[in-house]
Amino acid sequence: MIKLIASDMDGTLLDGNGGISPYNVEMINEAKKRGIHFVIASGRAYTDILPVTQQHGVECACVTGNGAEYIDEKGELISSCYLGAKEAIGVIEILKALDIKFMIYTTDNRYSIEAVENVQDAFIQRSLHKDKTQTYEEVKERLKTRHSIFRMEEVEDYHSLLPTKKIIKIEAFDIDTSKIEEAKKRLSALGNVAYLSSFPDNVEITHSDATKGKILLKAATLLGIKEDEVMVLGDSFNDLSMFELFENSVVMANGEEEVKKVAKYITEAYDEDGVGKAIKRWVLE
Repeated sequence: MIKLIASDMDGTLLDGNGGISPYNVEMINEAKKRGIHFVIASGRAYTDILPVTQQHGVECACVTGNGAEYIDEKGELISSCYLGAKEAIGVIEILKALDIKFMIYTTDNRYSIEAVENVQDAFIQRSLHKDKTQTYEEVKERLKTRHSIFRMEEVEDYHSLLPTKKIIKIEAFDIDTSKIEEAKKRLSALGNVAYLSSFPDNVEITHSDATKGKILLKAATLLGIKEDEVMVLGDSFNDLSMFELFENSVVMANGEEEVKKVAKYITEAYDEDGVGKAIKRWVLE
């Protein structure tokens, strides 16, 4: 019997408009009525998750920053694993050397070590590279309401700032995927860091113990829930740590092929109520 459901957000729970479909909300709430815990497990920071869940009336626990934090339904921090300042500075030096744009997520803000507009422009160009049906301004307006890159502050002396902050992750991106691959090679030489890509053109860096799977396992244990009583849903490589630890794994039809090879089940795509249908099929019936 499933007692806890954990779902990724982007490419999984959210629809094409960046919201949670009525059917997904209905199935989540039905599961909760039956005493089943629901958790969002995302690479996003908590402050980027909360507006979405509040908009759709979904009260749930959250795994943030790909495993940096576990925050319960009431917004209380239960477990954390932040990236150390020394390690973060080492990551930044690698990204600077390769001229890769990035943003630093902390528990209280988002930071850039160069002009914010430059990083925002690179992020917009990345979106345009993937979808050429929209104009630059259309992409910019869409992202302004959905992405924290437009709520970012420039900082010059990051050597002094970072030791005073709780660092969730560093997210880097470049349309030149060869630069991302080179960054991964160099990151592999650093200690106490983990890195993964949600897409070929990005890399997200966290503490080595900050994975969705590890922190979700810790939370389930605290709740007295066994591994085989957990169902996890996702679409990309940052979900693999959950799929490797929990046998009841569900990948979206739009998911990465490598992830599909690991998953136990395949559900409909993110824009076809895949999460809700998976809950109905494998939890509620």
